[in-house]
Amino acid sequence: MKPWASVVMAINDGPGCIQTDVFPGFITLTGESEDCLFVNVYTPQLPFPGNTNHPKLPVMVFIHGGAFLSGAGSSHTYGPEFFMAEKNIVLVSLNYRLGVLGFLSTGTEDAQGNVGMKDQVLALKWVQKEIINFGGDPSQVTIFGESAGAGSVVLHMVSPMSKGLFHRAIAQSGTALPEWAAIDASVAVDRATRIAKSLYCNTENATTIVNCLSRMSTSALVQATFSLIAEEKTVVVTVPVVETAKFDEDVFLPDKPRNLFDNLELSSSVPLIIGVNKDEGMFFLSEDDEMYEFFDQNLQHCLPLHVRKHSTPDQREALTQKIRQFYFNNEKVDKTKLKGFVDLLGDHLFIYPTVETVRKLVEKKNYVYLYNFVHRADRYKDFWPHEVSTNLGYTGVSHGEELAFLFYSDRPVQNLTDTNSDDYKTMKKMVKLWTTFARLGTPVSSTDDTIKNIQWPKVTNSKDLVHLEMDTNFRVSHDFFKERVALWDQLTALDSSTAVKDEF
Repeated sequence: MKPWASVVMAINDGPGCIQTDVFPGFITLTGESEDCLFVNVYTPQLPFPGNTNHPKLPVMVFIHGGAFLSGAGSSHTYGPEFFMAEKNIVLVSLNYRLGVLGFLSTGTEDAQGNVGMKDQVLALKWVQKEIINFGGDPSQVTIFGESAGAGSVVLHMVSPMSKGLFHRAIAQSGTALPEWAAIDASVAVDRATRIAKSLYCNTENATTIVNCLSRMSTSALVQATFSLIAEEKTVVVTVPVVETAKFDEDVFLPDKPRNLFDNLELSSSVPLIIGVNKDEGMFFLSEDDEMYEFFDQNLQHCLPLHVRKHSTPDQREALTQKIRQFYFNNEKVDKTKLKGFVDLLGDHLFIYPTVETVRKLVEKKNYVYLYNFVHRADRYKDFWPHEVSTNLGYTGVSHGEELAFLFYSDRPVQNLTDTNSDDYKTMKKMVKLWTTFARLGTPVSSTDDTIKNIQWPKVTNSKDLVHLEMDTNFRVSHDFFKERVALWDQLTALDSSTAVKDEF
């Protein structure tokens, strides 16, 4: 790569990476390109050139979500205005390769997988080397992300490649434990083979697959990904993978995340804020009757993978029946059972994996702060996916809604013109909690007028999921989906009885 020969006016977003737009309208891009590995840096004040003694501010690095298929660190969607108003941190957002170009794996040297994750590592290394030139402190780096970005954050916490590149972490609606965040090598190889077959490639071996796919246009790869999504009935088809074979020193995920968590040394991890939104599963509501029919017939797939793999057919049927009874009153899944649908998908994909992550880290004496975001912006009813839930007559706080209270968007859904509005007050408190954590390693401050009355104790007992409930009044609660978590404790009991350590 040639260095710039003159000053570059880096004042506009670069293009996003090539992507499969599975969430239309959710993000605004300034084009797409394979040349897409850009970082955006926002600072309240640049240091004078050559002045190494200027005050250095904590750094917050945001990793976007999008199912590892779409998204970008675009200022149109993740605008820095709310954070910059604090004048006490440097904010960085980044792009990473997505979909086939970022996560294809054949388990061989020419397609090891996790390229997108290694892009993130490269960005964190860039921050360590260069952020001082933007007024940032490389010894105070907090990574934070939402959805797939939150899964990425937690994967960095257990990856040997990321060690020492950050010092605090925030995971919003995502973690490394569910199937959507990391897969076994055999699953990745199977998906790569099916993508290749859909493009009429010779799939005799990994080399022929990679050679064929490398000659395809990006539009063909995107279309093949859409075909796989339709076949798998899920958008998370190209995701991080366990690298079972070591071809060089750059192994991002050497083992399954559960095992990496279990092998963490006491207090070796970093302080973590982690949490969910009250109605995560709203994101998946649909007006399509066939979707609910398919879901009803495949309810067993909501069981965790390690339970499905290590249980008898009779056990799986009994556990599936528990799910049907608890969420659907032992009835068929359809559009008259929307609450059960929303709760089940939220628990399966986000809430219980979050609980498992908290418990694993608390066992290691790690500092963990748990939250449940329950505040709803009134104008969200006009924004996807709420247009679907509104048509269905369902209201709640869906996956991704907290982002509106951290980042400015060119399609604002919250009322921030009135400084006395609940939306404005919620935004100020959330941003203050996040930046205080980045500065101090704890989200509480007795001296800051905005949050001095907010108490947020860390979780110290895995049986007491003390957390901050983020509504108009931010308050401490101990009821973190108590009955639903108890059910999932029962559903996953096979994990301990079979002593399975090497499954997701």
